[in-house]
Amino acid sequence: MATPRYVSLSRELPAIPTPPIPTPSPTTFVNLADGLHRVIKTLDTLAANDRRVATKIFRDAEALIQQKQKDIARWERTSTALQRTYGRSLQVQDAQLLDFDAKHSALQSELAYHQEVRRRCDSSLEQLDTDLTTARSEAHRTSAKKRRRERNLNHYYFIPLLNRYMRHKYLRTQTKNAAWEDRLREIRTQAEEARRASHDSGLRIAKLQTEIAEVVGKKEEVATQVDKVRTKMTFLHEGAEFWRDLASFQCEGVARTGKQLRAVVEGGGELDAQAWERFVLEFRMACLDLLEGDEFAKGRWESIKVAFECAKCHVAREEWPGVTKDAPDDLLCGMCYAARKRNPARAVARNIRGISAGGGFSGREATPGGKQDVGRALRNVFARSASSLVSVGSRESRESRDSIISEKVPTPGEKIRRFFPIAQRA
Repeated sequence: MATPRYVSLSRELPAIPTPPIPTPSPTTFVNLADGLHRVIKTLDTLAANDRRVATKIFRDAEALIQQKQKDIARWERTSTALQRTYGRSLQVQDAQLLDFDAKHSALQSELAYHQEVRRRCDSSLEQLDTDLTTARSEAHRTSAKKRRRERNLNHYYFIPLLNRYMRHKYLRTQTKNAAWEDRLREIRTQAEEARRASHDSGLRIAKLQTEIAEVVGKKEEVATQVDKVRTKMTFLHEGAEFWRDLASFQCEGVARTGKQLRAVVEGGGELDAQAWERFVLEFRMACLDLLEGDEFAKGRWESIKVAFECAKCHVAREEWPGVTKDAPDDLLCGMCYAARKRNPARAVARNIRGISAGGGFSGREATPGGKQDVGRALRNVFARSASSLVSVGSRESRESRDSIISEKVPTPGEKIRRFFPIAQRA
């Protein structure tokens, strides 16, 4: 049976001091990828006896993960605010689409009515043209007949019997001619009215067609905007889910394996080399998994630019906005978000409420709006802060003095056992 190999952290220190290994620091990293790559690189070149360096590496990795989770929380807060803003704009645009639909239906109904009116007018004009031709022909015929009867009457005017007969013929022809003339005028009047109605209907139809085209164009424009907004909402929702899963699984995986390794390193004792390699491999794989997901998310959701109006400076911007916790619906531009300041009155009121809820005030209850209670609360806050500072300072001075008195200069063996407690097993 093979004897298991163990890693010893009690090797002799080299005579010549080696230059310190570069360890990652959250304040010097440009981003998460830079930090984790340096963590992995340092961990690969790390000797098993470098306990302090390993502890700092894992602490820095935890700080990187915490910073990344904060960044994801800020992104998710902005995404939620944008989705709420887009949701409100969708409600307005949906109402506009309903109005456009109602207006389009009304215009279509009116267009159909005027088209029917014009069709009837055109049909009436065709019939009136036929009637007008007939009436004009009859009027012309009766007019010629009336003139002939008038000549006969004048010719036989002095013959009594023929005079009476010719007068009767003339009057009857005159009556027929007058009737056809009246009918001709009536047909012409009806034709003129029908022609005018057809012309007015044609003008109204042209205007309605223009209005319908405008309504259809506006409706298509709003529908296009709605599709874009829905696409943006879906895109932001997918990004929020991905970032949330990244913070919940990948970041937590790196933090968990880092804490395990740090606990193993800080716990001391003997450590199997295979177990150490397994822990390091798990940590490295978790870091690589996080880096892969972070790179994909950055390439897809980090460089988003949205058009909005800053809630503070009221200037139209096209960038990724910022959202504060105090105003989750206000979109701020980069300058306003960077220059934001915490409201001191709100902070004092929050501290007063916290102390009042925790029993910091003795005797009376604090009444909101009372000047005496507010003054008493502030005095208690400052008094508690000063007393805590004094007590902490005195306690720290006593502890430092006792530690200095009781401290002894450690021997080299004690130094090695203190920092490298894992003994090498043969």
